[in-house]
Amino acid sequence: MYRVRKYCHSLLIFLVLIVSTVSASEETHKKAANDLLEAMNMNELQSQSLEAMLQLQLSNNPSLLSYEPTFRLFFSKYLSWDSLREGTVELYTETFTESELNTITHFYKTETGQKVLQATPELMAKSTAIAQKRFQEHLPELQSMIKKVAIIKTDNNPVTLSPTVHESLSSGLLKRIKALTDTFEILDGISYEQAVDLSKREHDPEKNIVLLEEAARIYNQFCINRCSTQVERRDVYKLVRRRISFSANETLKMVELSVISESDAIQIVSNHKLKEEYLTASYWVSHTVINIGELNKLKEEMTELGDAIKNKKNTVHETADVIYHLLVTLESAGINFDDIITELKKREGTSGFEEKKNR
Repeated sequence: MYRVRKYCHSLLIFLVLIVSTVSASEETHKKAANDLLEAMNMNELQSQSLEAMLQLQLSNNPSLLSYEPTFRLFFSKYLSWDSLREGTVELYTETFTESELNTITHFYKTETGQKVLQATPELMAKSTAIAQKRFQEHLPELQSMIKKVAIIKTDNNPVTLSPTVHESLSSGLLKRIKALTDTFEILDGISYEQAVDLSKREHDPEKNIVLLEEAARIYNQFCINRCSTQVERRDVYKLVRRRISFSANETLKMVELSVISESDAIQIVSNHKLKEEYLTASYWVSHTVINIGELNKLKEEMTELGDAIKNKKNTVHETADVIYHLLVTLESAGINFDDIITELKKREGTSGFEEKKNR
């Protein structure tokens, strides 16, 4: 019995020594990680990184400038070095052995190591700037690539562009299309070749080019000395393109702006010089894919309406179906219903035969 007690006592002492050794080993490992982080000036690096991230967000989204104090309060609360230190130490101890940590720390304490630490933030910033510049330079190519491989679908039905109307365009029109793509391609990704193809699908390409030239005139006039970011240019672009087919008030209601002020938006849409009756939805129709499924459904409903009228049964219900699917098709094609109402008003008091004869 005495021997058993002695054995248990010895075992207990041995286990305590093991636990103490492991605990001491963990502490020295953590200390090695802390020493490395201090040698790396991680506190300062973390502050610089947060500041760079904040400034990047504010420069890309000027509308957030008024919330800068809120961002700083949030960062100091959840992203400060004090709040991240423990997790970072754990990360380094999981990644490196104690010996490796000590070796890295020794390097960073040398003159060369300090130079690496001092240069790292600037090198990272410059590398990011190089990448961003390259991205912006080749953004139109990316947009064009996406357009070529994208398969546009609506309600799971395949869609297609309007058929080609003109086999060729005059050299004068081609020159004007080139000038338009020089202005807008960086914003909509539509290349010169694509723009020519779309124009060939127009019943009246001259008229649509005039509309786009007016949009380009307003865009250039406003942006030449005022648009310093891509976000601003895109806001102006959305306004002038919508203004092609809609009134000033309709355009202001439809376009969601990111940074352009309301007063600037009003100035932009009010600068349109073309007469209102010259604005139609024809450009948007030619640029909008036509949903074959919707067209087939509309034909089906019209057939059912014809049968209902013939049999004098369910005429109201079938008429409602035709009107509903007609509105869906018009919306899909980008046709402004107000344009249709305007056209119908012109025909008041005119018989169908007479109207068709005068076309």
